[in-house]
Amino acid sequence: MGYYLPFYRQVQMMAAKGVDIERSTLARSAGYAAALLDPIYNRIREIGRTRTKIHTDDTRLPILAPGNGRTHKGALWVYVADDRNSGSQEPPIAWYRATMGRAGESVMSELAGFTGTLQADGFSGYNQLYKGGAIREAACLAHLRRKIFDVHDSQPTELSTTAMAGIQAIYWIEEEIRGLPPAERLAARRRRTRPLVRALRRQLMRQGKGLSRHADIAKAFAYGHQAMARVQSLPL
Repeated sequence: MGYYLPFYRQVQMMAAKGVDIERSTLARSAGYAAALLDPIYNRIREIGRTRTKIHTDDTRLPILAPGNGRTHKGALWVYVADDRNSGSQEPPIAWYRATMGRAGESVMSELAGFTGTLQADGFSGYNQLYKGGAIREAACLAHLRRKIFDVHDSQPTELSTTAMAGIQAIYWIEEEIRGLPPAERLAARRRRTRPLVRALRRQLMRQGKGLSRHADIAKAFAYGHQAMARVQSLPL
């Protein structure tokens, strides 16, 4: 279950180990467990949406479509509230939500009533959440780093090396201030990180202009530049 294996595969795996069990038995067991855990799950979601900062991301998930031999393109979303790196004493909290498809409406529904800061990738489905100002965007630097790193790992160039170094410098600051109170972290980010972020944005914009828009590194640079352009006015 932890690897989202469909029941028919689990039945086959168990049979190989000498355990004879029907798929319908697994389905009923999962249904009973879900019904018993539903109040706890809903309470976790309720508490999570009262926090001031939430991180979210999704993973594409094939979901079986019984009867036609095909799968739907679903998604598994995770929502996390964890401020321990900011010195918070609040316990971390996380919950998951599976959806059919990957649409912005899913996030709109899940975060209805939430006010605060949302850290996420550049998925356009989040854009509607940021309208009105109740939810502020905190773009995820790890997603930008991953896009550049994937290109750098297979086709390292001077451009990708320089961009990776710029991101690493920001990471080093985060390592130094981890666990400090929010006010101290904010002061360090304004004084030390903000110039690095602005320099990185200028670099991506400048170097991206000389590249073919079809190049993988150009797409990674464009992703980063657009994300930083949207959030540059927010306090770091």
